[in-house]
Amino acid sequence: MNSDVSIEWKEEKRKIKDIKISEKNPRRISKDAFDNLVKDIATMGYHNRIKLTIDNVIIGGSQRKKALLDPRVGYKPSDEIPVLVAPRVLTDKEFRTEMVKDNAHRGEWDYDILGNEFDDLDLVECGIPALVLGFLDDEEDKETEKPKKKSKQCPECGAEI
Repeated sequence: MNSDVSIEWKEEKRKIKDIKISEKNPRRISKDAFDNLVKDIATMGYHNRIKLTIDNVIIGGSQRKKALLDPRVGYKPSDEIPVLVAPRVLTDKEFRTEMVKDNAHRGEWDYDILGNEFDDLDLVECGIPALVLGFLDDEEDKETEKPKKKSKQCPECGAEI
């Protein structure tokens, strides 16, 4: 995919039941993280748009679709929701690149700001792993530490995989 070519996403409405989950989705979510997503959508609303191909296949947002259909949220399969749709048929390479980019969370946390400005929040509930925040003591770290895999970088989008 030529990096000079950009995709102008269009906001449209689609029925939830017509949105298809891709079998190629490289991301998974734990039950606790899913429950937090459901809680977030139920309390904060659906505002992070699902990204689709023109034939309604999800590029980014599979878990959001599942969460919208959870009874705790209150949507019905026949409800229409705003989504972002590709303006044309994407090549397989573009589709896969966009999927990885949409699922690759970039950036690093500024721990000073988190500690000083967000200390009243349950940051673990917000999705930041306790191990990352240093809430576990050294003993627990040793028990939960996993061997580090060598990371690779996606040649198309630069995301670590």
